[in-house]
Amino acid sequence: MAIKNYNQAGITIQVNSTPITGLMDGTPITVTFRGGEVDVTEGMDGPGLNMATRQGGSVKFTLRETSDSHALLLGLRLIQEQTQGIESNIVTVLSGARTLFTLTDAFISLPGDLTTGDKKMAGQDYTFVGTGMESAPSII
Repeated sequence: MAIKNYNQAGITIQVNSTPITGLMDGTPITVTFRGGEVDVTEGMDGPGLNMATRQGGSVKFTLRETSDSHALLLGLRLIQEQTQGIESNIVTVLSGARTLFTLTDAFISLPGDLTTGDKKMAGQDYTFVGTGMESAPSII
């Protein structure tokens, strides 16, 4: 499993082409890939390679308690529950105009507890998990 953390400065998250607004200051955007690892294995007939199938991934981010995107995300969660998972989402992580990752067949987990700070605004975590995770080719 590979995990990449991004500073939210310069990063945009879109869910079904709608930009997510009100990201919590100082919190990372975490992108996790599942599968795709390659390892050497030793068997009775000698060494071989074992490659895990790619199994999608997840995108996690934190919104400020005043974010307008809470209504959208909670609405998607409600639709997901009422349709028993028939309606999936597409989550796109962009840097400027360049797509970094696209998570397809994505479903939203229950939002995390609202965290509160003494003098800081509270935040709430959201995680999308999907079976398809594509990354843009690296520019050298």
